[in-house]
Amino acid sequence: MARYHGSGLLGKAHSDWAAREMDRLTRKNAPWTMVAMGSGWCVGLAVLLGAVAAHGADTVRCPDVIHAREAAVTSEGWKVEEAEAEHKFLRISVFNRDAGGREYDLAPDDEGTRGRQVVQRWELSRYRELAVVVRCRYRDTGTTLALELPPALTECQLRFEVDRHGTIVGASTMECR
Repeated sequence: MARYHGSGLLGKAHSDWAAREMDRLTRKNAPWTMVAMGSGWCVGLAVLLGAVAAHGADTVRCPDVIHAREAAVTSEGWKVEEAEAEHKFLRISVFNRDAGGREYDLAPDDEGTRGRQVVQRWELSRYRELAVVVRCRYRDTGTTLALELPPALTECQLRFEVDRHGTIVGASTMECR
């Protein structure tokens, strides 16, 4: 997975547009990094709804909703009709990133359940040898948002509900403080 700055699969004009749009959105919505993951032939470009995130010296929260514009690459003769869709927050990943950009997923340090409610907690101070990053994941898209967490933050919590099959259902919430 890498930052999306266009794809050779989309053709030069579309790639140039995507790179310009990513640069514009990244500047406008800093400090979040938008990441698009390929899913078959589709890639997403996140366009945030309203404020980027509630973040300040004390807390970081993923945006509740993103708008993603998705474009498909297809065979010659077919016309691609892009669509924009709203995607609600699903969950986070917390990971270390080294100077070379390699990522190391961090499992929650604690997980509690009460019925179908699950709370996962990461103690960030245990992982500060490298940069600590939170990645916000959204329903029905590979597009994610990532943010390097300031050293003053010591904990992240994710709260969600699962059905009897273990699938996340309903609204999820997260906070790093």
